[in-house]
Amino acid sequence: MALAVITFNGERLEDPITERPLTTILRRHRQLREQVERLCRRLVECETESRFSARLEMRLNEVLAQEEHARDEMLRFAVESIEDCAAKAEHLRWLLNEGDSGLEDADWNLLLQSFVNSTPVAAGAFS
Repeated sequence: MALAVITFNGERLEDPITERPLTTILRRHRQLREQVERLCRRLVECETESRFSARLEMRLNEVLAQEEHARDEMLRFAVESIEDCAAKAEHLRWLLNEGDSGLEDADWNLLLQSFVNSTPVAAGAFS
């Protein structure tokens, strides 16, 4: 992804058109979670009607694997700005409001570690 260098009063800013990497990761995770929910509802409907759909079950398993990968990517992504912190916190709130965050104890540890960045630039960004 290419970024344009834009300055405002001598301060370097990111290209406002370019999406932050974390935003892309969070959107992908949300889309996959919603797709899992839709597929689960369809599978329940099939079972209610005494139908079995092996193809639907296979698709659900594929999407679950993709969602797990996207969740891991989201958990591991180290925040780089206060905007990243806010976006990640908002995404976590959405997961918790959904009622099933899908997060296990180890996931919570990864998530919390992702908010700690030991690089000098990032460390000074929040002081």
